[in-house]
Amino acid sequence: MSRNDENPALVRRRLVVRGQVQGVGFRPFVYRLATDLALAGFVRNDGVGVTIELQADRPRLDRFTQRLRAELPAVARIDFLDESAIEPQPDERAFRILHSDHTTAQAAQADVTVDLATCDDCVREMFDPADRRFGYPFINCTNCGPRYSIIRDVPYDRPMTTMSVFTMCPACQAEYDNPLDRRFHAQPNACPVCGPAIWLLESPIAGTPPFSRRTEGPRSDAAQVIATAATALLAGKILAIRGLGGFHLAVRADQDAPVARLRERKNREHKPLALMVRDLAAAEQLVELTDEARKILLSPQRPIVIARWRPGAPVSRHVASGTNSLGVMLPYTPLHHLLLAELARRWSVVSGQWSERERIASSSTGHWPLTTDHCPLVMTSGNLADEPLLASNNEAIAGLGDVADLFLLHNREIHRRIDDSVVEVVGTAMLPMRRARGYVPVGFDLPVAVREHGLAVGGELKSTVAIVRNRGQVGQAILSEHIGDLKDGRVYRHFEQVIAHLLQITHTVPAWIAHDLHPMYLSTQWASRQGLRLIGVQHHHAHIAACLAEHGRTGPAIGIASDGVGYGEDGAIWGGEILIADLADFRRVGSVRTIGLPGGDAAAVRTARPAIAWLFDATGGHVPGVWLDRLLPDRTERDIVLRQLAENFNCPASSAVGRYFDAAAAILGLAAYNHFEAQAPIALEAAIEPGVSDVLPFEIRNEDCQSERAGPSSAPPLQCPRFEIDLRPTVLLLTERTLAGDPVGMLAAAFHNTIAAALAAAAERASESTGLRTVAASGGVFCNRYLTLELSRLLRDRGLELLLHRTVPANDGGLALGQAAVAAARLANVKSEVTQCV
Repeated sequence: MSRNDENPALVRRRLVVRGQVQGVGFRPFVYRLATDLALAGFVRNDGVGVTIELQADRPRLDRFTQRLRAELPAVARIDFLDESAIEPQPDERAFRILHSDHTTAQAAQADVTVDLATCDDCVREMFDPADRRFGYPFINCTNCGPRYSIIRDVPYDRPMTTMSVFTMCPACQAEYDNPLDRRFHAQPNACPVCGPAIWLLESPIAGTPPFSRRTEGPRSDAAQVIATAATALLAGKILAIRGLGGFHLAVRADQDAPVARLRERKNREHKPLALMVRDLAAAEQLVELTDEARKILLSPQRPIVIARWRPGAPVSRHVASGTNSLGVMLPYTPLHHLLLAELARRWSVVSGQWSERERIASSSTGHWPLTTDHCPLVMTSGNLADEPLLASNNEAIAGLGDVADLFLLHNREIHRRIDDSVVEVVGTAMLPMRRARGYVPVGFDLPVAVREHGLAVGGELKSTVAIVRNRGQVGQAILSEHIGDLKDGRVYRHFEQVIAHLLQITHTVPAWIAHDLHPMYLSTQWASRQGLRLIGVQHHHAHIAACLAEHGRTGPAIGIASDGVGYGEDGAIWGGEILIADLADFRRVGSVRTIGLPGGDAAAVRTARPAIAWLFDATGGHVPGVWLDRLLPDRTERDIVLRQLAENFNCPASSAVGRYFDAAAAILGLAAYNHFEAQAPIALEAAIEPGVSDVLPFEIRNEDCQSERAGPSSAPPLQCPRFEIDLRPTVLLLTERTLAGDPVGMLAAAFHNTIAAALAAAAERASESTGLRTVAASGGVFCNRYLTLELSRLLRDRGLELLLHRTVPANDGGLALGQAAVAAARLANVKSEVTQCV
């Protein structure tokens, strides 16, 4: 007799669950939990998330709800749970897992699951010679493997993914159908009999006829393919590897020649290259890791973690010149694990730690050597400089044929190309630099309701977009993966494809588009052609709003927005702003003193130009000859720059803090050019001598001008900044001490200390005049760890709360979230409190 028969007080409940609950083993977890409690009912995926109906006595139903949250699978997440009583069905005796309900898919409110690193259970099986998936490079289960990169539409079922072309063998199908199996409804489930395969292809630059010879084919021995690939890597060859979200270019990282060759072929002369090592112990040999960094490296997201370069680490100087940090990640696909294990075995033979007999024995047992030495790999994005990541075999062969010596290919199609995420640890918390694989497309609940679905299109550099949708009582923004610089035509097409795909999988039809105010941004121009309602959001307001929204705040707060460029409401270049902001509105109450940028965009590349401009402003146009000689030795360029400054010709004024960092790097002789974004500031931070407390002089001066330009249509006319952060005294002493021979490291630290002190003093002044005690800091300058930590200390000493980014980038990769929050607040007619503060 069932417990339902024994208990006459039969109760039935319906639970609607939203969050990361599809593709993460949530349904089998619910099944096991319900079975353990002897409940009747069912669980199924739908377009909203997961629906559960439960039937039993009230105490057991209550225990189910308690355990549902307490015992949730590690990668699952519940954002919303609604319970309602419904009519019991006395004849129902069992608990079932039903097929997905497509009838609610028009809402498509379900969160699409992120791609997840191979779990420990799968790694253990893959290296177990007795397991049927021994050495299989596509092993996965409900706890790991591809999700977002293979999904075409929701609900997340195999027919909706690129795995639909692979028919499961009887053994895999039995696992898939068994609710008690770890691979129950694991949509990418496969094995060597029925699943994807790998093979090698030689490039024409390897000396063979163009793409004419496969060393192995799609039903070949994966072990031999991986062994050949590892041998090629140890020989210094460049390997293009098709991975989870696209291609990597791999080469051994411990020798100069292979890394230099990769840089030359890839046309990436300066930008740091990421590394992959086989395990945490190997990572510890390269970089200095905090507990938080170790945790992030081992997380299911497996991002690239930027950490301080350990002295003596076996890494070529060409990997990351001009910086004291390395970007390191651990294997996150089965193919990575197999390749790094084979590389370790062969490395042990090459280095004399193992004999060839021991290596062969280790291959058959699945154990790799426990050595202190290893061969780290450069594992950089498989593309040419600044182009989108390549994902298909054909486009990689065409695009990387002159770069790679070998191609390690597979036939599991990638529907969404997605790059590796990049994070760094600031203090004890994570700061995303590039949010992509492992974190996308997790949605953010907005602290305001959304009345109509919409779209936010971000900026132009480090582009991301956001789908904005109504989820009942709350709004949600789904921030896309990193897209790149829209000025490249291929990246721009990718931008359009990402928008189309996100709208498709969320079944969203936008009624409005939020965009940056810059009229020349390609994202702004794209928005203007869509025929929808447009909501312009000032660049730095979007930065601060993103930080507030990430923390679930609506404001008002003091905003410190510091970056390289942002279009101001007065048409000028902003970038060092003190704002009073909430989600609906803002006021600019302070700003860094502007300097001219001779040549406009050229001044963001040639660091001597903002340096001369800074000195020109500080000396009243009388730049000392010694600095003209040092910074602009070419007399033609010098004459042009000085004339531009004197005549204010092609010399836009800018308050951008980023340009001051460029200028300081030039003055200290650390960087003449920004060959990639923020190269000079990175070099300046890397040069800091620890323990320096010097602060160079600066002033905060009152301003009393009025602006005639209006802000948002709902706002009264904006005021000019009420105070100005004047850094002219800073450059006078910085140049004096440089000529006096003070150590570069000491002066680099003093400059950072000065910027932190100036921003903290400005925030304190804003706090005194408004009564606000919360500060939100955003903008690319806050990717600088030293500056961020120093500012945090100074504000904490003043009793001010500081909000920093933790889940979206501080750089322009977070703009779309801020635009989404501002647009939602304005459309909901949220009353701004900013004017009451200022």
